[in-house]
Amino acid sequence: MEPELRALGHVAFPIVHAGNDIWRDDVIHVDGIHSSAFARILDTLDRLRSGLRVNNVVIQGRPGIGKSHFLGRIRHAVIERGQIFVLFQPSNARQFWNSLAIAYVDGLHRDVGEGGIQLHTVLRGLGKAIGLQRAEIEHLVAGTLDTTRLKVVRIRLPGQGSAFPR
Repeated sequence: MEPELRALGHVAFPIVHAGNDIWRDDVIHVDGIHSSAFARILDTLDRLRSGLRVNNVVIQGRPGIGKSHFLGRIRHAVIERGQIFVLFQPSNARQFWNSLAIAYVDGLHRDVGEGGIQLHTVLRGLGKAIGLQRAEIEHLVAGTLDTTRLKVVRIRLPGQGSAFPR
């Protein structure tokens, strides 16, 4: 047996990606695989974001077929568009709201590269929606916004619900 083949026999290729793998960007991707389904999902997200009603989307398949990889691609596309991605995996009906809250806390603290974490994306959108100046937005993101200005933010929030990023 050739040395290259022998060496290849010692390499382990993980077949199933799950959990945190959805948040990884270093996964190898081949363009063209599931491209129509991917486009359909992005179209559905665009319609939802513009306020239209959409049907649920179900992603199903045998173990190892690429569901987690597909979700990772969706996550990447959503974040590239300046939106946030929350991975919600409900455990049971009794724990629904707790599971959802944990999913949001986890998702908002996920890294999005140079933009920081997803929470920073939300705070930047919020600051812009209520008319803060660029420097004030950066203070809001850093958690250093003057308390007097923070009161103004709190007062403006109820009237800006429709202006928030969806």
